[in-house]
Amino acid sequence: MSVVTAPLAGRSGAIESAVAVVRDITRLHQLEAELRRGQTLAAAGQMAVGLAHEIRNPLSAIRGAVQLMQRELGDEARWGEYTTVLLKEVTRVNGIIEMLLDLSRPVTLRAVPLNVHQIIERVALLHEEMAVSRQVSFVRRYDPSLPAIMADEDRIMQVFHNLVRNAIEAMPGGGKVTLVTRLSMNPLFTKVDLGQGQRTMAEIQVVDEGQGISPATRERLFTPFFTTKDRGLGLGLALCHRIVEEHKGSIQVTSEPGRGTAFSCFLPIAK
Repeated sequence: MSVVTAPLAGRSGAIESAVAVVRDITRLHQLEAELRRGQTLAAAGQMAVGLAHEIRNPLSAIRGAVQLMQRELGDEARWGEYTTVLLKEVTRVNGIIEMLLDLSRPVTLRAVPLNVHQIIERVALLHEEMAVSRQVSFVRRYDPSLPAIMADEDRIMQVFHNLVRNAIEAMPGGGKVTLVTRLSMNPLFTKVDLGQGQRTMAEIQVVDEGQGISPATRERLFTPFFTTKDRGLGLGLALCHRIVEEHKGSIQVTSEPGRGTAFSCFLPIAK
């Protein structure tokens, strides 16, 4: 909160009262944090462009050499296992470079009206096997009257893929992932101006029952290269943040240690 006070003087010049103006500046702090994250993303993107060209050329040479080895060695099982691993790792490194480049490339959205429930159900189906193997179940709390959202299907699928996978991984001992859709009732994200008048926002939530996230970690979640996982680059949530922002939306996280985490995506509805 911001509080500004000033004295009020009467006709005689004597101070007779005071005025206090109280403003909620929560959204201002959020915008400042998002600006800082955007600057970090831009710096990471510039670094990625320089590295990509230097790394891709030797990677292509390695891939070509390994493929020639596979052809020369034929069906020799032992060597075939080694070359398969080499090709797999080259592909993995190339995927990392692509993720880095995503931070620097201009995003061209092909936004169309989408049924968000169909999108979430597709994501849940793709993660069904992973969820079952970890004893995780999905709970749906959908608002059937929610209108279509305005979004790029491929990009928004990428966001929900990341959030659902993270929610499952946050519960190694099993639990529930709750998928929620509704019209936004958050006063900070109820409506957004897209340049053609204000649009109501939809809220899509992915909630887990994991150990939660400390406030210090929460502050850095969307920072590139920050991760709490043993294996990970810390780019997934940074990309989610960028994609949602390109949709003129917002992604927020609420969490308490020991009580789970909720990621909320606020996206404009189509009408």
